[in-house]
Amino acid sequence: MKKSSNKPILPWPVLVLGAVVAGVAVVVALLVGGSGDGDVVSTPSPSPTATLGPVAGTIGYITPDGNFALMDGHGGSQQVLTSDGTAKSYAWSTDGSMAAIELGAGAAAHVIGVRLDGSRVFDIAGGSQPLWSPGGNGLALSVNGAVAVYDALGNPLRVFESATLPAWSPDGASLAFLKVGADGKAVPVIGEVSTGIESPLAADIEPSDPVFPIAWHPAGGIIAYRNRLYEPAVGATVDLPGTAIFWSPNGRTLLVAGEFSPADRATPGLILDASQGFKQTIGLLIRPSAEDIPPQLFMQKWSDWSDDGRYFFYMDPEPSREFIRVYDTQAISQQIYRNISGERPDISPDGANAVFMFQGKVWVIPLDGSALVPVADGTRPAWQPTP
Repeated sequence: MKKSSNKPILPWPVLVLGAVVAGVAVVVALLVGGSGDGDVVSTPSPSPTATLGPVAGTIGYITPDGNFALMDGHGGSQQVLTSDGTAKSYAWSTDGSMAAIELGAGAAAHVIGVRLDGSRVFDIAGGSQPLWSPGGNGLALSVNGAVAVYDALGNPLRVFESATLPAWSPDGASLAFLKVGADGKAVPVIGEVSTGIESPLAADIEPSDPVFPIAWHPAGGIIAYRNRLYEPAVGATVDLPGTAIFWSPNGRTLLVAGEFSPADRATPGLILDASQGFKQTIGLLIRPSAEDIPPQLFMQKWSDWSDDGRYFFYMDPEPSREFIRVYDTQAISQQIYRNISGERPDISPDGANAVFMFQGKVWVIPLDGSALVPVADGTRPAWQPTP
């Protein structure tokens, strides 16, 4: 996920991996409709005409004319920071002081770094898909089939050729990525930014299609890839009951995707609790992508974690099942808000509100469902991180 924390809740030595083997094998039945285990509270859908209470924080978004802008949680104090008119996406730096913005397409693609006063820090030609390191001192970009690494001022540091789907180590010293061979198949590799040395995640991983993300535990040391956990320092592994998607920001839970279920017309999603031997605590159903994208790649389009890792916000995209589900992974319960469509949700740093996009508008909804308000025309909303 886009958010991370350097405050682990687990020590993660090799003995932890050895101890969870039995726990991972536990299979807990999913409840119908992806409701998950525990209490379900289905509340009336919030009224789009309801009034928002106080909303803390600043929201970044792309304006209808293709520029990056800021606003407060009520849609006020709007400030447009670019004028190119070609903004496609962006990524906030960890401390929220800057945004890396992807502009243009094809040969004209480039990534700029913009501070909150609109001043430009860098302009990197050919780059796309900006990804900041957890500490904010490194920026990874996709450039001509490679992963290029820059410092926060846009100075080049390293290029990893034939690489895709990068994931930063928590300390920002390394990148894990898929190394793509001439046959189009890929294996996961760890590259050291300072030296450029590349090491396979494990020697026995067979090359496969480059569609499986690498999920680096926020505390470091443990990497989830496909259906297995790896501890590269000691060579330990543990099997998982599904394909790893991403960890919660606090590292306590891991979301994995099971096998597609024809009966449910969906892929089961399992939230595994690492503090309980990777026991499944919540189940949900991941609806198919209209673009036929594997669920492990498109779930970020429909979901987000709160910064403390407790709440998982999921927008069910299936027509006639357009729900928002807010899972409490600590109390093992959920709230359901019905008849709400949208995508790219993002929970505010204080965990009180979420923002998402739908039909060219930016919407804000408190996690308690007390309101639902379109605050501006635009797309790709994301809260400015707080240091």
